[in-house]
Amino acid sequence: ANNDALTLDLVARINSERVFFGRTNTRFVTLDASGTTLDTPVLLDVPDRDFAIELGVEMLTDGDWGRLEVGAYRDVSATHGGYEIYGDYGYGWRQGRWYLDSAVGFSYKSQALNDYYWGVTEGETLASQGLLPAYDAGSGVNVSARLSVSYFFNQHWSFAMASEYERMNDHAASSPLVAQR
Repeated sequence: ANNDALTLDLVARINSERVFFGRTNTRFVTLDASGTTLDTPVLLDVPDRDFAIELGVEMLTDGDWGRLEVGAYRDVSATHGGYEIYGDYGYGWRQGRWYLDSAVGFSYKSQALNDYYWGVTEGETLASQGLLPAYDAGSGVNVSARLSVSYFFNQHWSFAMASEYERMNDHAASSPLVAQR
């Protein structure tokens, strides 16, 4: 649905949390779950996580004050069974062929979503010989900030660069699978 005030979309997407569990899913561990140094480093298989297909709605609106985007997605692939609600506010400046855009946002991740990607099951603890402690991740809010710059060569071609920082929520960041927040 689209009118002068807002756009409302039905969207399907692949959850991006899975990118943290790529093919480079092994690492050498020198500490056990209690923090004790091991005499010999141990090769640890990081638990595998699947992609989730999510379906949701998003609303976009903009004006002289900037732009606002809010949305909600739910897992429809029965991968994690959770949901995400997000909001993003941005403002842009144009000077000739240059365009600078900044944005801040939040993303609420449900307990089911967080626990699937960042939790450690009892089976995974046993498979890691106790090096990964069992962990149940709760729900939480990620926050983000983004800055992008674009240069328009003509109406068909442009060059763009973007940088984004996202801070993981406390429950995801406390997971034994996470090295940096």
